[in-house]
Amino acid sequence: MLQYLTKRILIFLPTLLVISLLSFALSKMAPGDPVELRERGGSMGPQMSLPRSDQIYEENAAFLGLDKPVFYFSFAPLAYPDTLYRILKREERENLSRLTGQYGNWPEIEAYYHQIRKVDRALDTLLRQTEAARYARSPLKQLYLSYQHRNTESLLRNVSGNIAADSLLRATISAEAEQLQQAYDKVRREATAWKLYVPDIKWYGFDNQYHNWLTGFLSLDFGRSYIDG
Repeated sequence: MLQYLTKRILIFLPTLLVISLLSFALSKMAPGDPVELRERGGSMGPQMSLPRSDQIYEENAAFLGLDKPVFYFSFAPLAYPDTLYRILKREERENLSRLTGQYGNWPEIEAYYHQIRKVDRALDTLLRQTEAARYARSPLKQLYLSYQHRNTESLLRNVSGNIAADSLLRATISAEAEQLQQAYDKVRREATAWKLYVPDIKWYGFDNQYHNWLTGFLSLDFGRSYIDG
């Protein structure tokens, strides 16, 4: 009898592990952005006092535990950083992953991404002063999701053209727009595609989304609905 129970337990534990991995993977592959679902679903968690929209997004992502690595480790080419999970917006993170898959030089890609954000913030502060800021910001927003060279160059020209056409924008952020073009040129000029062919293991430790989800599940905490809390 003891041998039978031991055998059943040894079968049950790996089965439970596989089921938990499949369930968690399916939840991560579900369409839509959990943070945006939460924001549309109403107020949950601690109250926040009118911060910038990107700050609201980051606070909601942290509340949902989405600011942590997905798993204990990952297998990826050397070109990919172990900090990509810190880009919280899924579409932006996936686009940066595509750029890394093309050029292999994460430091330059990261600098380009932060320059987009810098120009974005600058335009955001000027929205009330000139309508041209809105026209310049529209193609800039598309840069977050652009990885094809021809499309990216077209968007960069549109951003620069709209800034150059307005005296206020030209006087305040033309230098930042030029630095944005230079950052993208550097991504292409200093590509290190060889890093894409070198395998690498990245270890994240136990403070990750799967571990927190599993420990919550085992303690009968099944989490909160993204829609209504």
